Amino acid sequence: MCKDTQTAATDCQACVLLARAMDTTALAQSGFSDLGALCQAIQSACDQLAGIGQYLADDWINSLDGELETLATVRQTRQ
Repeated sequence: MCKDTQTAATDCQACVLLARAMDTTALAQSGFSDLGALCQAIQSACDQLAGIGQYLADDWINSLDGELETLATVRQTRQ
């Protein structure tokens, strides 16, 4: 091989490696973008579940308040 041919081959190999590196970087970027979207969906679902849990806890507190009032009334009538 003459020197020019070696230089061209080296440049071609460098271009192939550069293209592979760019593809790999773009794929990693896409993967992290998908991961970010997944984390946002998980956070949204957790916020919704926490809201439902809080609503149910408040509902139970109100139910138990009524139960306590009923029990207190029964106790007063028995004394």
